[in-house]
Amino acid sequence: MREPQWNVDANQLAYVVRGQVLVAMLGDVDEFSSFIVEPGQMYHVPSGAVYHIENVGDETAEIVLALRSERPHHFSLRDSMSAMTDAVLGNTYDLPASAFSAFARPPAEQIVSRRSGTTPTVTDRLPNAHLFDVEGQNAPLSYAYGSAHLARRQFWAALDDISMYSLRIADDGMREPHWHPVTAEMGIRGQRGGSDARPRPGPDVRRLRTAPGRRVFRAARLPPPHRGARRRGLPLRHLLRSAHTRRHSATARPRARSPAKSSPPRSTSRNGSCPSSRSPRSTR
Repeated sequence: MREPQWNVDANQLAYVVRGQVLVAMLGDVDEFSSFIVEPGQMYHVPSGAVYHIENVGDETAEIVLALRSERPHHFSLRDSMSAMTDAVLGNTYDLPASAFSAFARPPAEQIVSRRSGTTPTVTDRLPNAHLFDVEGQNAPLSYAYGSAHLARRQFWAALDDISMYSLRIADDGMREPHWHPVTAEMGIRGQRGGSDARPRPGPDVRRLRTAPGRRVFRAARLPPPHRGARRRGLPLRHLLRSAHTRRHSATARPRARSPAKSSPPRSTSRNGSCPSSRSPRSTR
């Protein structure tokens, strides 16, 4: 069982690879949620919500977690309770302080052994705003050579600043070259490995051969951000087509002519001819 805790400064998004888990959380404004998560489903825990994860299946549960912070901070329920004195706990639970004299205060273990099992209720299997069946989604991107199931705010209103995709790429398929201008990406390979090419600063390209379970991280700095782009990924052919359109529109636009400079009036002689047109005087 994952010990009850809360993330202080990061939303959490999780994908259940195998097993069956029970997630219970207490969110803002006393919002309580309890639901079962099956393989291929995802759950979302907002920052600040107290939650726990419990294996209620017959096999080891495997979960991929993503937190919206490179250095997330969290508090465990055990550490929080251990920081309080017996008198504070007694006043909180309306008990004498001596009732907590045998209360052990060891450091949190994060994952603890379950002494008694939890029997899921009927309501735990009802739809929940923090639960999303990503593999049961009708794939928004589906081709003969691959598909993509998208867990993002467009399809899951609970998400705010994080998303996750489930990709299937056939043996004859390839993910089109693209980048995310202002969003970093981290991926983990599934059952089979693959190859991944990422540009580095300079003219070379770094190629990686990924094995099942290996993680891949892509920073948001390469290539340079495209003007007007936000979090959406930009395919390479889209940017090339945009640049081609801008180049042709710039060459087709006529150049504005600069106004002609007016020359100062030329002086004339008495008979109206220019001074330079007068014949030189004859000398004696």
